[in-house]
Amino acid sequence: MLLCLCSCSPIKVDKMTCNYEENALAASDAPLRFSWQMSSNKQACMQSAYQLEVYDSRNNRVWETSPVQSNQSQLVA
Repeated sequence: MLLCLCSCSPIKVDKMTCNYEENALAASDAPLRFSWQMSSNKQACMQSAYQLEVYDSRNNRVWETSPVQSNQSQLVA
């Protein structure tokens, strides 16, 4: 669902949600809002950008964003 662009490694992306639901299997007509949490064993590691990718059940990419310079990770449209 998502690719985080960070300068720290390794990064773990957890609790990915779409419209507040983890493991969302279908999208509604409502605007989609994505959220995630990141963790790293390195201190002071912060997100500086993100790129979202959505795949179907056959692992085909059906939607993506361009890289976005932002530390936002909650309710991203």
